[in-house]
Amino acid sequence: MTQPAQPGRKLIASNRKARHEYQILDQWEAGISL
Repeated sequence: MTQPAQPGRKLIASNRKARHEYQILDQWEAGISL
């Protein structure tokens, strides 16, 4: 199942098929700072 969202964070996209078929080694987060 999904994990509860952390305050201040919003999940934009998730590729469940990739997580099922491949091993995820690292997760990266990107954003724009003003």
